[in-house]
Amino acid sequence: MAFTSAFADSNKVEKHLSATHETAGTRDDIKNLHCQFEDDPKQGVAGAVPIPPSDARKEEVIAALVANVDAMIKADPKITALKQLQGHIWRTGFESNELEVEAFDDVPEALEKRHSLGTKVYI
Repeated sequence: MAFTSAFADSNKVEKHLSATHETAGTRDDIKNLHCQFEDDPKQGVAGAVPIPPSDARKEEVIAALVANVDAMIKADPKITALKQLQGHIWRTGFESNELEVEAFDDVPEALEKRHSLGTKVYI
């Protein structure tokens, strides 16, 4: 999976949500996505579906979340709730070594140089 496309495959979104469903980060993502869903009809987001309440079956909640993530991506990929979920998917993927990034050969040296000069670098 490419570094920039955490959402390129809805199966990856589903896999992440299933694997991390009970973590605080994912519970927060679900809450934020649910709030976003409430705004989607006002914003004209096509394809948004109701998200079942938190006491519904996990599979039902995840299926609705995946459908809404797909709809939100088509509407506006800069939605805060999506960016937060994307960051969590990346973190999980990097920690499990499912994701990796290839950098140009000069990148490590450039980062070390900037670090030695006291420049903060965020990627």
